[in-house]
Amino acid sequence: MGNRKKKIEREMGSFMRQYSRKKHPNWDPNDRQYDRRMEEKIKNMDPEELSEIISGDGTGITREIDDLWYTFQKISGVEFMLNDSVSIIKGKKTGSVGAVISLNSLLPEPNYLVELSTGEDVDVFESQLEAI
Repeated sequence: MGNRKKKIEREMGSFMRQYSRKKHPNWDPNDRQYDRRMEEKIKNMDPEELSEIISGDGTGITREIDDLWYTFQKISGVEFMLNDSVSIIKGKKTGSVGAVISLNSLLPEPNYLVELSTGEDVDVFESQLEAI
């Protein structure tokens, strides 16, 4: 995640916490200052980016990336594609083989859902996989 996006996420998180906190009847000081600068940022933000920040998604997967994934097109920075056969080379399931069935996130590195030959589904980072 870029520094700009991290900064906006922090600022928006503070903004959202301030406005979403529960009200305490008969004891709620009016200390909520309205931030017009943040309002302008939110108004001018890409709807997908805003949705990602509000939902806390943070996966880095946009609609375009999702479309590329499910149409079997190469995605920059992503080594494996849908249905690729892989072997787990690190972690609890070392030595297991399976197929990539989903791209879960891009951050901090690509993370996949892999269906093992046993039928079990596991989340695995790209650095823990090798192509078969």
